[in-house]
This record gives sequence, C-alpha cells and structure tokens, in this order.
Amino acid sequence: MKYVHTPYQKQLAAMVKTMSDIPVSNKDQPVFLKAVLPVRHPQNSRFNGEWDDEHNPKMPMVTKRVGSDFAKHTMTLVVDIESGKVQDWNEGDVAELNNKVVDMGIYSILNKDGDALVVTENHYVPAALQLDDDGYDDYVRITIEEEGYIREWYPALVQQIYKP
Repeated sequence: MKYVHTPYQKQLAAMVKTMSDIPVSNKDQPVFLKAVLPVRHPQNSRFNGEWDDEHNPKMPMVTKRVGSDFAKHTMTLVVDIESGKVQDWNEGDVAELNNKVVDMGIYSILNKDGDALVVTENHYVPAALQLDDDGYDDYVRITIEEEGYIREWYPALVQQIYKP
C-alpha cells in the first residue's frame, strides 16, 4: 500500500539514510523495532472504534505495570522495520494509539533472531511512532490497521534510533 507522507515525515526522513544503506553483516541486519511503552491514559486511544478503558484496557499487548506512578500499564509492540507489520497482531483489530509516553519508552532494534542491536531507554518518542500527527516527541500516535500494518509506516524514520 502506497501512502502520501506528511511534510514532517519527509523532513525527518531526509535527515537519515534508508535501512538498506546501512553496511552491516546479515547477523547485524536490523529487522524489528521493539517499543516498550508506558500507557498513562489508555482512554485516549481507540480499539476497534471504541475508546479504551482506563482501568481495564482492551488494547492488545497491554500488560499491568507494577510500581509506577506515571503509568499503570505497559504496551509492547514489535514491528517489522521494512513492512511496518506489528508482530502477533490479531487480524481484524484496529487500534488508534494516542499514548503520552514522554521520555519513558524503551526502544530496541532487533536482528532476525530477536537479539538487540541497539537499546535506547528513557528517550523521547521516535518519529517512526508519531505518524498520525506530530507527537511533539512525547506521544505515540499511530494507527494499526486490520491486517496489522501501521498506517503510513516510513522505515527510514527508524534511523533516528539505529545509527551504526
């Protein structure tokens, strides 16, 4: 599926190389982006057209978070960098994420075996996860479509995290 990218996305992408330009061995080839996101206000996101529930989120891949005053839940997404497909997504489900993460997310670039090549903790939200609107580096704003693909995915934006 071909998308028209916003001027914001184009500007960011112009600053980075594409993933295929990275000279690395096959073992070190980046394949997945893993994002561990604190979910502060689940009710700001929609799941299958309905606002989510603050006390009992319906959003997939959300787990209870222990010992945090900032967020009571955590969402973990693993995304194929080239295609934008969220791994283990239930086909038919649609999610519109609008989660305030600020600088509390953990972002990893994984190889095909799931080994971490880069881990960035307590970092602002990368542009690759602010596709629906400029999240001001604080918000994850993406839509995951029925087939599990992130709408308007732009792989070059992952370069903000992975700079060999």
